[in-house]
Amino acid sequence: MARKAAQKAPAASPLDGCTVAASGRFPSGVTQSALQARLTSLGAAFASSVSADTTHLIATEKDFESNSTKVKAAAAHNVPVVTLHWLDECETTGKFWIICFFLRIVIYASGCYKDVQIDIGYRFQGR
Repeated sequence: MARKAAQKAPAASPLDGCTVAASGRFPSGVTQSALQARLTSLGAAFASSVSADTTHLIATEKDFESNSTKVKAAAAHNVPVVTLHWLDECETTGKFWIICFFLRIVIYASGCYKDVQIDIGYRFQGR
């Protein structure tokens, strides 16, 4: 009896299991529907709002700095806020990347607290 050739399981899409929302007006040509198409092609679900089920929020710097409704919701649900560059990296490499571009810290200086945004831009390949 002939044996069947072992078949490789198809590689998982880099964003399988992720649910991603978007916030802000992106550069020309990057519409919400274009983002949705890119995300779903990588295996992610697209969400129109941020909830406890959301795994990432892609936001513009302007939306992040203005603490938009979606950015506030992301903070409330401990959802990482990433840039469009994160999606570009996932798409280009075919891998899931943890990229932190927006980091808020509160510093104490001269007798007052100040909310500061730092662009630290580190990468870690997650899958």
